[in-house]
Amino acid sequence: MALRASDESISRAVAAVFTQPGVDVRTSVDTIISFEKEADDSLTLRWTRGGGSRAASSDAVIMATGWPAEVHDLGLDQAGIDIERSAVLVDRDFRTTVPHILAVGDANGWDMRVQTAQFEGEAVAVNAVLGTNPTPQQLLRAGWFTDPDDAGVGFSEADMRAQDVAHHVTSVPCSSIDRAVIDDREIGFLKTLTDQRRQLTLGAHVVGENAMVIIQSITIAMTAAVSLSICLIDLSGTRGPTGTSR
Repeated sequence: MALRASDESISRAVAAVFTQPGVDVRTSVDTIISFEKEADDSLTLRWTRGGGSRAASSDAVIMATGWPAEVHDLGLDQAGIDIERSAVLVDRDFRTTVPHILAVGDANGWDMRVQTAQFEGEAVAVNAVLGTNPTPQQLLRAGWFTDPDDAGVGFSEADMRAQDVAHHVTSVPCSSIDRAVIDDREIGFLKTLTDQRRQLTLGAHVVGENAMVIIQSITIAMTAAVSLSICLIDLSGTRGPTGTSR
């Protein structure tokens, strides 16, 4: 299972939930090589990881691959547009190798989510009329329907380290939230990543019940460029309906 663009802590937490009942979780798969049916009707899956070959046998294989775009029958090569792994190559402004042709959504293979396609389409329309304009794609929230839920927005810890941003990490376990304890939903956490210099929340990641609802509130604050101190005062001062997680 791949949780794209997830913070490492989300991946570890969700993998641990699946591992506990006996699921064998394999991560960091580079490329699927083949499926082979054996003499006993079992299926052998072969893949690469870290430059080495791996294999595992099972009774059935279920693939959940999202919606890769069908780009091979469009004659893009005749227009000089490059394709890599069933996706149109684009730069950060969504320009293809033919600069006046742009590609967004599933076609460019960046992040095959509905909200991403909507965002990229709007960004391209603005860029086409007004010229290149910075596009804060990191403010697109993402969520996955695991159990418990998980969601995130903004930068991960790995992103912050890669950009050498001095940051502060705050993590609150669900086991410290009364409603989560009452509902026996204590697995999970809320983590925020804050720029120490500017005191801005640059990332937030949640594993737990109503994760996507929680992350939406933080996304609104981040979109408004609210500082961490104000964000905490404003959000802590809000109250949801009785009986909801807080």
